[in-house]
Amino acid sequence: MTPLLIALPVFALSGLGLTLWLRHKQASASQPAAQAAERSAAQLSKLRWRDFAKLVLQAMHKRGYRPSSEDGLPADGIPTDGSDIVLERNGERTLLSCKYGSASVVGAQALLGLAKSATLRGTQRVIVVTPGRFDEEAARIAQQQDIELIDGQSLWPEVRPYIPNAEASGAAPAATAPAPKALALAWGGAAVIGALAWTVAQGMQAPAEDDMPHAPMAAATPARAPQPAQAAEPKAAAPTAPCPPIPRNWTSAGRKRRTRFPPCSA
Repeated sequence: MTPLLIALPVFALSGLGLTLWLRHKQASASQPAAQAAERSAAQLSKLRWRDFAKLVLQAMHKRGYRPSSEDGLPADGIPTDGSDIVLERNGERTLLSCKYGSASVVGAQALLGLAKSATLRGTQRVIVVTPGRFDEEAARIAQQQDIELIDGQSLWPEVRPYIPNAEASGAAPAATAPAPKALALAWGGAAVIGALAWTVAQGMQAPAEDDMPHAPMAAATPARAPQPAQAAEPKAAAPTAPCPPIPRNWTSAGRKRRTRFPPCSA
């Protein structure tokens, strides 16, 4: 296996692992923030009704609502008997009802009659606010009668600026998804890990190639056995001319003169 085939999976797995770790870290950080927000919203239930209504009026004032001038209404616009409050915005009248429920849960019974009360007081909309929460039946009735419901957790961001030391109460902003910079750092670290894996694989491959057995060299051509020396062929005798015929007049005298004849074959 080549070093590149090892480095690429290591890079991909490292990047995915670091990304998941960042997401897990962000999720873990968001849990204490959500719990802190719930605890801070639960503190609204410890307020007296009038103090709670004052915070709600401040939140409505930020939305653009103003208390309607009515006879016998205190200067701060909060009724002393705990009744509903009439608000005005751009010529539209809205009935505001602050409700406390049993165990911080407001049921459907608290919403009954609000539509009739809104009609009698000349309002077009109804807003119900509680420091706790609404049950399912109350939410169903509110949807049928077009009533806006605001529970404590939804109200808290709007009233937090008006509560002293609200930041110290532990309400922290919700965690967001990992930032692009964090993701870039994660994948940069994955690239470094992949490069290290490539380097290690490259270093391990070189010794492995050295340890591989080399192919045996081709067997040397065996030396040819010395051939026995062949016996020298006898040289053919030089051909000799045939002996000339002895002249008939050859006599002893001629033999005495030792006449020489060339060698010849008989």
